[in-house]
Amino acid sequence: MVGAQTRTLCVYQCAGCREILGDSLTLTISDAENRRLALKRVSSVEVSVEQVKLVKGGVEDGAAYNDLRCKRCYLNVGKMYLKLPTEVELLKGLYSLDLDAIQIYRLGDASREVGEGHVLDQDNMITALQMVVLALDKRISKLEGDSAPKKQKIQEKN
Repeated sequence: MVGAQTRTLCVYQCAGCREILGDSLTLTISDAENRRLALKRVSSVEVSVEQVKLVKGGVEDGAAYNDLRCKRCYLNVGKMYLKLPTEVELLKGLYSLDLDAIQIYRLGDASREVGEGHVLDQDNMITALQMVVLALDKRISKLEGDSAPKKQKIQEKN
């Protein structure tokens, strides 16, 4: 099918009750090392403002955050960072979902669930897409380069 979308679309669900929390259309950061996904928008998630928590140690040392809970079963599904060190400041204002607290369902694949491999699949798809774009650019440049002298020859004959 011409123009078919190659991006894998996923739905993120609460591991406790399977409530839909978000989807890959709002995915901003995929961090396999720290086992989290950061989304611009979510649904059925509430920010627990009862207590601001602080991170001690590691790359996020000094970070302040509120817990994210599933509205249906109240399972802690991630964090909403309020203050972060500059190394990880990109997470500020995003809904950071913990990969261990969610399930990932890949649309169009009703036969299986995807775990942490989804993060790697997305990175591999981006790399493959970059390779295709570079190959197409090279071909187009070659075609445009080959066609320029032909145009000049045609114009000289007239």
